Amino acid sequence: MRVELTEVLWFEQHDLSLSELAEISGLSRVVLEELLDCGAIAPIERPSTVSVTELRFGASALRTARTAHRLSADF
Repeated sequence: MRVELTEVLWFEQHDLSLSELAEISGLSRVVLEELLDCGAIAPIERPSTVSVTELRFGASALRTARTAHRLSADF
């Protein structure tokens, strides 16, 4: 997979929902929620009143999720 500069810039300027993160990273929502619970990925901010489906994620969470997907596929 080749990442274009425009993709990198878009991800740095936008945030993703949990559904979007699942779609782009290739991980299921269940796996993403497990990574979120154990602290492997973190939302941009997490007020106590926000549900998991309303959380927003940045480029670092996407990078971590893609790495987790790649490692899962390799092993």
